[in-house]
Amino acid sequence: MTWPTDPWWELYLMRWDADYAHVVDAVVRPLAQDGPLRDTKFFLDTDWWRGPHVSVCFNASPQDKDALLARGLVPSTQKLLTALAPGRPVNPDHHQDLHERLGRYERRPAPLFPWLTDGTVGLRPLLPREHDAVDKDMEHAVRACHLALKDLECELFHSLATGQLRVHTYALDLLTAVAATFTDSDLRATYPSFASHSEAYLGSEAPEGTRTRWDQAYQQHRESVCERVRTIDHAAATSSLPAPIAITVEILRSVIDATHPLALFGGSALPGPAPTWQHSDFHRDLGRNQQWQSSVRHNAWFARYRLVLNFAYLHLTKLGLSPHHRFYTCYLLTQAAQDLTGTTASDILKGVARA
Repeated sequence: MTWPTDPWWELYLMRWDADYAHVVDAVVRPLAQDGPLRDTKFFLDTDWWRGPHVSVCFNASPQDKDALLARGLVPSTQKLLTALAPGRPVNPDHHQDLHERLGRYERRPAPLFPWLTDGTVGLRPLLPREHDAVDKDMEHAVRACHLALKDLECELFHSLATGQLRVHTYALDLLTAVAATFTDSDLRATYPSFASHSEAYLGSEAPEGTRTRWDQAYQQHRESVCERVRTIDHAAATSSLPAPIAITVEILRSVIDATHPLALFGGSALPGPAPTWQHSDFHRDLGRNQQWQSSVRHNAWFARYRLVLNFAYLHLTKLGLSPHHRFYTCYLLTQAAQDLTGTTASDILKGVARA
C-alpha cells in the first residue's frame, strides 16, 4: 500500500470540559461543508494530552498547508469555537494525578502540564501519540482507520451532541459486536481479551477500590448488561446488528482486510511484552501458560482480532469514552460474558470450555 509522503498536520481545538461532540458538530462540520476544509481530506481525533481537545488531522505539503492558512483556516476555526457556549469550568489541577497515571500507562511524552489555553485554536505538526513510537507501518494503518471512519464519526458526534446517542451504551454494543463478529468460534474465544485489557489497568494504574466499585456496579446492573450483551451477540450471529453498529463493524472489517495484522505486530500476536504480564493474577497466568502462548503467537486470526479491537478502542476514545470508562466497559463485558457462557476468562485460556 502506498502512503502519503507529505507531512501531517494537526489543527487543535482546546475544550477543557471535553465536550467534543458539540465542537465537532458546531465547528468542524461547517469547516468541512463550506469552509476552508471543504476540499481537504482529514480525520478526526480527540485527546487529553496538554488539555482536552479535538484534532483535525490532514497531510499536506508545506505549500498546501500555507494555502489553507491563507484561506483563513485558523481564524475561521477560532471564530466558530468562540461562538460556542462556554464550557463548564475545569481546574487542571484536579486532573493532575489522573493525567500523570495515564501518561505512564499510555507512554505519552512530557510535559503533560501546563494545559494549552481553553478555547484556543492552533496548527502544529502531527506527532506520534507514544513518545517511543517508531513503527511507521502501524502508524499508517491507524491513520487509514481514522480516515475511513471520519464521515461516520461526524454523524455519531452529531447524534451525541443532540442527545440521540450515549457513548457508554454505544461502547458496550460495539465491543460486543466486535467480539461476536471477529471470533473464530463464538464469544468465548474473544472476551478474555476484554479481561486482559481491564485487568492490566486494575493491576497497575487504577485508583484504590476500583475493582470493588466495579463489582458493585455490575451486580446492580447485571440483568440489563447481560441482556444487552445477549441481544447484540445474537444480532451479530444473524446479520441484524443495529445501525450505526453494523456500519462501524463493516468499516473496521474493510480497514483490517487491507492490512497484514500479524506483520504489523512484528510477527507475534502475543499481547504485549512479558513485563506487562505481571500486572495481575490473570496476566501472571498468561505468562505461565506456554500452551496458550504457542497457540496464538503466530495465529493470523488472533492478530486480526487484536488489531480490530485496538482500532475499536481508538474509535471509542475519540468519541469521548474516557480511558477509565473504556476499562470499565471491558470489565462489565467480561463479567456478563462469563455469566452468559458459564465460563471464566482464565479457564478459557487454559483450554477449558472453548468452542
